[in-house]
Order: sequence, then structure tokens, then C-alpha cells
Amino acid sequence: MAERLGVPVYRVDEAMADEAVAGGGRVSVIATLPTTVRPTAALLRERAELAGRAVEIDEVVVEGAFEAAVAGDRARHDALVAAAIEAAAGEVIVLAQASMASAAEEASRVVLTSPERGVRRLAENLS
Repeated sequence: MAERLGVPVYRVDEAMADEAVAGGGRVSVIATLPTTVRPTAALLRERAELAGRAVEIDEVVVEGAFEAAVAGDRARHDALVAAAIEAAAGEVIVLAQASMASAAEEASRVVLTSPERGVRRLAENLS
């Protein structure tokens, strides 16, 4: 698309994926819906292949978290996601949805989220 438009096109989650792949080894992708975990895992595989890195990807869907968020129970959503983060097998943890970032604040592990990394990459490329 960038070639066709003649301007850079950025994916908000690409920088996160690149950082996860650079960490190598095993990556746990955590999502609240199966429809978001699969595309994020596919992006990680694509970025790993481009980087010539081997990664193992665990796909984790947090049952009940999406429903809690829809019901307005953000505390329950974050608690369910935080528990999944702590239980994840990967050395690198990736959250598939930007809306999950608040749950990472309470985690004792390093968790990669797309908003901060995507904006940072954009800023770096614009400067």
C-alpha cells in the first residue's frame, strides 16, 4: 500500500511484533477474542520470517475478559488478563489488542503492547 500511495504506511502493532521477535524464543500472544489472537500471531510469524528468526508462538484467549469489558467491568477484564499474563509460558508476552494495555500495568512481567511502540516508531520515522 505504501508503494501505491507513495507515502509510508504504518501498522500500529508492527513495532511491537518486531520487538517480540527480536526477543526470540517463545512468545505468548494474549487476546480476549479468537478473531484478534490469530492475526497477531500471523504478524509475528511474518516479522520473524523477515528477520530470519525462529519463534514459537502460544495463542492464548482469555475467557470472560471480552464479556467483562463489554459489560463495563474493566476491573474484572484487567484481572482476567493480568492472570493470563502471569500464567503465560512465553519469555515474551504480547497483548493482541490495544484495549488490553491497562491490564499490563499490574503485571510483574514485561508485556509488549502496540500503542506505545507504534507511536514511538512513527515518531522515530518522522524525525
